[in-house]
Amino acid sequence: MATDVIHRKFIQALPSDNPYLSPEYINVLTETFSHRPELLEAYLHGSWDVLAGADQVIKDIWITRAQSLTLSYQARRPRLACDPARFGDDETVIYFSETTNIDDQLILGQSSITDVAHGCKSMSAKHGNCLIVVEEDFLGGGVLDILRDEGLAPLGFKASGSAINKERYTNARSEAWQITAQKFAQNQIEMKLREGVMSRHDFDLLCQQLCTPIYRFRAGKTYIEEKEEIKARLHRSPDRADAFVILQWSYDLAPVMPEDSVYNEGSDENDLVESYATKSAFD
Repeated sequence: MATDVIHRKFIQALPSDNPYLSPEYINVLTETFSHRPELLEAYLHGSWDVLAGADQVIKDIWITRAQSLTLSYQARRPRLACDPARFGDDETVIYFSETTNIDDQLILGQSSITDVAHGCKSMSAKHGNCLIVVEEDFLGGGVLDILRDEGLAPLGFKASGSAINKERYTNARSEAWQITAQKFAQNQIEMKLREGVMSRHDFDLLCQQLCTPIYRFRAGKTYIEEKEEIKARLHRSPDRADAFVILQWSYDLAPVMPEDSVYNEGSDENDLVESYATKSAFD
């Protein structure tokens, strides 16, 4: 019996070979992945042999490096980030931070919006009535309503909403994850396990989840896979990682501690790679 032999040959295709690409495509690609030179080599010059885990948004090595990093200065901006549970075994995660480290946490199972709002309010009061930021898709909208009815002024992060840089990212979630990845890559996040704040299990779980999402391109824009896609792929939800990303996203939205404000004026050592301090972030 004859066996058909299929012969294949790899034909390199570069952006410069495609006359239909937008003139801005290469500029957008270069700016978006300035922290990932190996990706630029692959996308722009066809050097695919340099890639390993290339579609991973946040690389394991960056997480490891952040654990031993001690930043010389970080303005303290107290805030808490909440990612409410949505389905089944998802977790409600509330993280508090003054800088980039996690300074306090509350992990709940799937809870009512009243319980989640109470958890946010209690933790905020514990830390001087700090800013509360809630992921507002699905259950989060109800949590925000309760907090506002109680006289608080929380901010909503709408993951499915428009990105600030609409030319580069498909939605706010993709933008926040990519900016957090850039901050990790550029040694702007200090991430240490602190005794009394969380257990080693909790810390390791957070680190694992931060390395879980992958990215794709859609119509020339960066797209980070949604929580539901990750659950379908790995059968677990990255709730803790999403809360951590919101915590980093909200850094420059929180007021600086008074004793840090003088030093912080005119200092750009800890500016975000891109600022989120714009009304469109909450559209």
